[in-house]
Amino acid sequence: MFWTADCGIDGHTPVDVDDLDLVCIAPLPSYVWYQDMADFAETISDEAASRRLARAIQGEGAFRRFKNELHEKYPHLLPAWYAFRDMRAARRAVQWLVNNSLIDHETGERFVTEPQIPTFPEPAAGLRDFPNDESRTCPRTQRRPSRNQVRIPVCMPSHR
Repeated sequence: MFWTADCGIDGHTPVDVDDLDLVCIAPLPSYVWYQDMADFAETISDEAASRRLARAIQGEGAFRRFKNELHEKYPHLLPAWYAFRDMRAARRAVQWLVNNSLIDHETGERFVTEPQIPTFPEPAAGLRDFPNDESRTCPRTQRRPSRNQVRIPVCMPSHR
């Protein structure tokens, strides 16, 4: 919704901003979004893609390199990345609503704690799908995905 203090919401009636019950929404620091990229790279079942994405986010320009790597080398991972990123953003938004008493605690906690497994596109013919099995460990870290992480299935050409 667009409005100004001079013209108000309706475009005619001036509004005193101090009279409105507004809640300020502070932007999240970039390290939060950076951690999403790092977590996504860690949860990918394709080890080569995982390593390349993890390397892409090292140093300055991490966001651009990550985006370029996905678009140029791994476009098949874009739907998984967008689902992963959106799921994380939605959880943060709901947690913010709870923290600011804009929704009740029980509703917010139910949304945040229930598994929000994003749906992924079906693999194309001739490609194999890695199972979304949380009992598997990350090959690089030898850790299992945390409660908030989802093992990202990756479609790769089958080797015969």
